[in-house]
Amino acid sequence: MSILSIILIYGIILETIAIITLSIILTITKKNTKKNINTTNNKINVLKNQNIGLKKEINKLEIKNFNLNSAIETITGLKKENQELQNKLNSSEKKSKDILSANIKIQNQLKLAKQENLNLQAKYKLTNESLYQPKKLLTDFENKFYKKLCNAFEEEYKVQCQIGLATLTNPEEVGCHINDLHKYIDFGLFDKVTNKPIVMIELNDKTHELPYRFERDIFVRNVLEKINIPLVTFYSKYENTEEYIKEHILQRINKE
Repeated sequence: MSILSIILIYGIILETIAIITLSIILTITKKNTKKNINTTNNKINVLKNQNIGLKKEINKLEIKNFNLNSAIETITGLKKENQELQNKLNSSEKKSKDILSANIKIQNQLKLAKQENLNLQAKYKLTNESLYQPKKLLTDFENKFYKKLCNAFEEEYKVQCQIGLATLTNPEEVGCHINDLHKYIDFGLFDKVTNKPIVMIELNDKTHELPYRFERDIFVRNVLEKINIPLVTFYSKYENTEEYIKEHILQRINKE
């Protein structure tokens, strides 16, 4: 066998070995690749399953988030209602305090009124059986004037006080309503035998300067003029001695 043949055979052997080796490598590589592909597919499937699980969790979280937002809105509404209730409660408490304060004031006023009533009862010695006192027919000043009239004229005339205008005349005679005659003249002198009115006497203080009193005085004067009864007016701001009173009244009587 020649060297060339040996080289050729050796070359063929090497080529065969190379082919076998390559084939083995390809086979191994193919197996590994297939294995890797299967592994990769398995991983992909696992990831897909995980992704599905994540989507489910995301959906659950979205539902929880929606529920949470709804709960937050509900809580916000409840907080608002609670604030409104708190405001109403504060307003009610303020009104209650005002009512309580007003009630305390009323109670204090009642206590003061009771105390004043007790003071009045002690002052005037009132009893439960007699809570009222008769009014004086004349004031102290009028009573002094009445005594002067009595001293000056009681021997000649009857001296009377608080003469009702309606006792001297009637509405038809003077042309007025009966209620208009419900007025009283301070004093009057009457005949001792016939009780005929001789002269009427008025004692005017500052109150007669008021408009309604002034109108009343004019009305009384006009009525007395219609029934021919003279009227003499004295004023409290003057001394009005007994001598002056008698002289002034006699002048008016004698003038008639």
